[in-house]
Amino acid sequence: KSLDGKAFSNGGPLALAGEIERYSGKMNSTVLVMMIDTLAEGGLADRTSLELLVSKSRSTDCLPSVRASAVLLENGDLDGAEKVLEMSAGAQEMVERSIAAANIALKRGDREAAMSFAYTAYGYDPRCRDAYRILADVDPEGGWPQRENIQDILEGNKPTNPMGEGRVQDLSLIHISEPTRL
Repeated sequence: KSLDGKAFSNGGPLALAGEIERYSGKMNSTVLVMMIDTLAEGGLADRTSLELLVSKSRSTDCLPSVRASAVLLENGDLDGAEKVLEMSAGAQEMVERSIAAANIALKRGDREAAMSFAYTAYGYDPRCRDAYRILADVDPEGGWPQRENIQDILEGNKPTNPMGEGRVQDLSLIHISEPTRL
């Protein structure tokens, strides 16, 4: 049986969630994330329903798990957020999972774990803006806003944060200044 828009007209998001529950195979992550968002918008996203939706994702796909984790975190269910995030432990994508784990650690007050997870995300993708945000919060002496500025410049953009002091910042100012006409 295929899933289509009829489920929404015949009972709304809960009816569609019931159809997904009865579906025997794995589902496209986009459909699952849309369903997670729909349940969240309607105030119907609890741990049980989100675990069910995440269980329908492929083992290598972390998007539904990360999104469901964020919804549960927003609702204050830290244990649930951690549990659904663990459901995608086999996923190869590490940046989004690491940021989600860092956010859970922050909510738990575990700044050391948050820093470790955020640093993992940064290591996999130095363009990850959430990593800079978290690292600036948990490691204020680490110069993370200035590092983000350097990444901005490497990407050809103007710095996001106020410029700091030091040689690297002086060099970045030279790099971003308007070219001189000869």
